[in-house]
Amino acid sequence: MIIEINGVSTLNKSFSEVANLLVGKPGAELNIKVKRLNEILQFTIPIGWKEEAYLYDGIGNFYYKKGYFKESINYMQNAVEICKKHEYNQGLEVTLSNLGTLYIKLKDYPKAEKYLLDSLNIAKNLDDKHVEAHIYSHFGEFYGNKGDKKTAESYFTKSYNLYKSIGDNDDAQMIYDKHLKK
Repeated sequence: MIIEINGVSTLNKSFSEVANLLVGKPGAELNIKVKRLNEILQFTIPIGWKEEAYLYDGIGNFYYKKGYFKESINYMQNAVEICKKHEYNQGLEVTLSNLGTLYIKLKDYPKAEKYLLDSLNIAKNLDDKHVEAHIYSHFGEFYGNKGDKKTAESYFTKSYNLYKSIGDNDDAQMIYDKHLKK
């Protein structure tokens, strides 16, 4: 399978080279062509500032999962800047939460706490219970990594209860199975 983005083949390109093809100027379009055997799938995706923010956050998450934390931070910070510029709090709450999780992994607890608190405040202002529950689970990880098991358990319980109250039984069960089951 060969994928072209805006006429440039992604064959033998590094992920960062492909990522740079994906992020462009807001208002631009991504022209995607996928060639597989004798089939060609072609489509166009308009890219606005919101899509660009999500691309930066998504690429940052990819780098995070691969262990490239410096690259991850850079992409996520780009997403934060775009969200702040456009006062897009729904995107901001998610990216700040992702940065908080990244800094937990790096054991930079002051930065982790700041990003998680900022994200939690936005989620509460937006009355976004799902993201709020998600952030509580991150606080559980935060305190668990710092060795405060009691506070960690209280945050996991808070996350579990909030997920249950909004009817998200799948995420509630995941929190229970992973963190609360004894």
